[in-house]
Amino acid sequence: MLPGPITVMYLYNSGPYEPQFLARSCRKRCERDGKYLEARAASVRLAELKTQEAQRMRQAIMERQACSQNFLIQSCSCMHVQYKSLQLH
Repeated sequence: MLPGPITVMYLYNSGPYEPQFLARSCRKRCERDGKYLEARAASVRLAELKTQEAQRMRQAIMERQACSQNFLIQSCSCMHVQYKSLQLH
């Protein structure tokens, strides 16, 4: 079986202690030992980890876009106020 609770890490980080690396190596070890049900469980867990990571990355992108959009809106508002104050003088 897979080791305890697994947290989601970046897909491109596959160090020896990261969940996807552990799930992949567990699957390979189980297949080698003939434990095909455990290998299938590890394969399913690996797919779940990849899905969770993709969702986390999409959420992070959406948050960065929202932050950038808010910054642009605030910048435009400040520039508009400054422009109006220049017109009055």
